[in-house]
Amino acid sequence: MNRGKWTFIAMAAALSLPIIAHTQEPAKTPPAQDPTRHIISPEPAKQDQPKKQVRTRLTSKQKDEALKLILSRQGDSKDLLMKATDLTINIGKLAASGKLPQDQEAMKLMKDMVETLQEIQDRLKKIDEEIEDIKGWIEGQNENLPILGSDVADLKRSKWGNYIQFQYRDTDQLNGQTDAFAFRRIRLGLTQTIDPRTSIKVSFDLAQNATGLSNNTAAQLRDAFLTYDIEPSDVAIGLQATAGQVPMPLGYELERSSSEREFPERAQYNRIMFDGERGRGISLKKGLGANAVAQLGVWNALTFNDTETRDVTGSTANRLGVTGGLRYFTNKLDMGVSGFWSSRPPRQAGYTGATQTRVFSEDIDNRHFYYADLNYVGLFLPGLFLRAEGMVGFDRVPLAINATTTGTTNSGVSSATDRRLTGKDMAGWQVMLGYNIDARNTLSFRYEQFDPDLDRQSNLFTGYGASYIYYINPNARLQVAHEVFEDAARRNIVGTADDKRYGVTTVRLQFKF
Repeated sequence: MNRGKWTFIAMAAALSLPIIAHTQEPAKTPPAQDPTRHIISPEPAKQDQPKKQVRTRLTSKQKDEALKLILSRQGDSKDLLMKATDLTINIGKLAASGKLPQDQEAMKLMKDMVETLQEIQDRLKKIDEEIEDIKGWIEGQNENLPILGSDVADLKRSKWGNYIQFQYRDTDQLNGQTDAFAFRRIRLGLTQTIDPRTSIKVSFDLAQNATGLSNNTAAQLRDAFLTYDIEPSDVAIGLQATAGQVPMPLGYELERSSSEREFPERAQYNRIMFDGERGRGISLKKGLGANAVAQLGVWNALTFNDTETRDVTGSTANRLGVTGGLRYFTNKLDMGVSGFWSSRPPRQAGYTGATQTRVFSEDIDNRHFYYADLNYVGLFLPGLFLRAEGMVGFDRVPLAINATTTGTTNSGVSSATDRRLTGKDMAGWQVMLGYNIDARNTLSFRYEQFDPDLDRQSNLFTGYGASYIYYINPNARLQVAHEVFEDAARRNIVGTADDKRYGVTTVRLQFKF
């Protein structure tokens, strides 16, 4: 009976090899209960619902520790498997020797080896369960990562771009703006990503008034447009469409944010001829390789804040215009050419009291502008930069709309032959040289000209000045600028001398948030 018993035990031990090897595979039995695992079941009554466990993403340290633990357990398992294999072989040899029934020492040795083999098998099973528990813990920790990733993606979809500019402005310009503290801009902007191809941007300025000046707290819509990548590209612009109220793609200054410029205001020709800097329409941008892009757009004839279109819903006289341009850029150089072809409809600009007739401006059906610009960073020195822009065109300086229809008193432009009513060749340009002294300090110099009527003398506008910017931190800066302007077109002001030359000093604080 004893011989049969131990022979059976030996055979069972020999047959245990595949069982032991099997313990290296994932356990087929349910693992130990893990409170982080979700169990799909009917929703329990409200009072029975377990508290939600808060999971956080595994840190690199946690991942390394978990991996080390798994590798350590796998190493232990391998060592035990080798011992079990040796024991099984020895049991087989002992069973084949024929000593078991008679030799008590052999019987005791067989018993010890079988017990040791059972202990090894139990330890292997425990190690396997520990490995599964570690894997389950990792899975539980990462279980919410898709949800967490979705939450993070939702947060990244919304990007705020807000800033405030508070300033003190001082000038000796007669009948000019008041020397005072004022908010120049209070800009609130949001860019929302709808999907990987589509985004929208909306921004408002809360430091505007009805005429576009900035010493008030009225709200004005600035940006409102949708951008869609028709042909997405990871390395360059593919084919991109934009629709809405957008900065006009002319030159470089109109599209540049007021929060980034080196000088307090844009050049005079841009401020007058493209008031508000933004047009309403649709445009396409097409990448021409990694360093060039072409642009084509259709717009309302006038910018949204043009003096002659502020009282109109839509486009004045239903007129439209077209833009086109090419731009080339590298790490240091950015240069482009662009053009705008449109019209300026006639509007009432005055009233003649003697004849009781209204005075209208000319219908300019061949209004056009051509721009060329260049930006170069690292000119001779790493921190030295050059910006230049030039414009030639045909238009008239926008006139204030006059609504007088009766009476004997002149109003606005009272002569139908006044040259201000007609279109004229005009030109403007600016050049800026700046130096980034270090990460916090920038010094810039600018010279600009604007001639609204190239065929006549005594109307040239010039300006020159210096600007210093100190970056308090990446989101705050202090700007001090002084500029001198000379406007040959300014007439004598009653009771004063000519005020063709005047200076403007601006001290401005800007905060982004």
